[in-house]
Parts: sequence; C-alpha cells; structure tokens
Amino acid sequence: MLLLFAVLLPNSVLAGQAEGSCPVVQPDSDAAYFEPQQALLRDPTGTLNLNDVAAPDRATDFVPTNGQLSAGYTSDTLWLRFCLPPDTHGTQPRWLRIAPPMLDDLALYLPKDGGYTTQQVGDHHAFSGRAWSYRLFAMPVANNIDVSRPVYLRIRTTSAVNMHIDLWTEAAFQRLVVLDSAFYGLLSGAVILLGI
Repeated sequence: MLLLFAVLLPNSVLAGQAEGSCPVVQPDSDAAYFEPQQALLRDPTGTLNLNDVAAPDRATDFVPTNGQLSAGYTSDTLWLRFCLPPDTHGTQPRWLRIAPPMLDDLALYLPKDGGYTTQQVGDHHAFSGRAWSYRLFAMPVANNIDVSRPVYLRIRTTSAVNMHIDLWTEAAFQRLVVLDSAFYGLLSGAVILLGI
C-alpha cells in the first residue's frame, strides 16, 4: 500500500505568493506527494495573458483559495497561482496531477530560465498528445524549474470547476497509476459480471 505524505506550506508561503514570489519550501525528504496552496484570479473578459497576470501590480488581485478550487460553472477564465517545493528526488520529472478530467483547456506555465515554459491539456485537446496516458491530466514538472517564482495555471472550461491539484514524484506517480488502473479495471469487471 502506498503511503502518502502531504507537505503543508506555512503561512509565509501565502504571503510570498501575494508578492509574486515564492519562498523556498523544504519538503519532507520522504514526501512523495504535495498539495500546493493556491490563489485565484478571475478574468471575466478572458483577455488576460501570462504577462498580465504575472505583472507585479496584479499580484494582490489573486485571492487565496480555501484548499482546492471550487468555482462551479463559470464563463470566466480562471488563473491559479501556486508555489512548488524544490525537487529532492533526482533527475526524473515530478508529475502535476489535475482533476477532474472534464476541463476543456488548461495551460500550465512553469517558471524556467527567466521566462516560462507552457504545457496545454484538456478534454478539447487530443488524448494522444498527453505526456502520460492517464484518465486525469498529468503534466511533467522538470527538476530545474525556478521554485523562487510562482507557477500559473489558466483554466477555460464550460464544465463545473471543482479541481484537485497535487504533485507526485515519478516513482510514486507510477505506483498510483497502477493502483488506479487496477481499481477501475476491477470496478468495470464487477459491473460487467453484475450485468450478466
């Protein structure tokens, strides 16, 4: 059985996010799992881009969420900002897992080399284009991102927004996917047997 260890962020991390920067968070060396504290910016016009939301004068427009994001149905473009801890598990990428799988368009902006790298997923994008063939969204996080700067996630969807975001080491994520697949395989098999 996989044991999960959540690394909780101190209040200073939220204060750091309000300033548009991230303090260095030292995770438990055994932690395989991490849930980032998040702050939300709503864009009712859907016209803001990364440069707009990452601007220093926009930092205080982000409102801390109480746990994971629950925004219901909205036509607003939503921007999440959060900080990630440094990678202490070697050269393999970590995996940012995002649920539910019915979100139309997600753009993840990871800070690197003074700029940002972008990854896009969503149920309006081809499944074959995903970095990991998994029922939820999973995006690789390289071990050399700039953890002193926040990560941004843009959300555009017509589905209800009730999100869960977590970060996994590669080894722990592989185990999670195997267990997850086995569970849903058994569940599907049970449904088929009940239908016979």
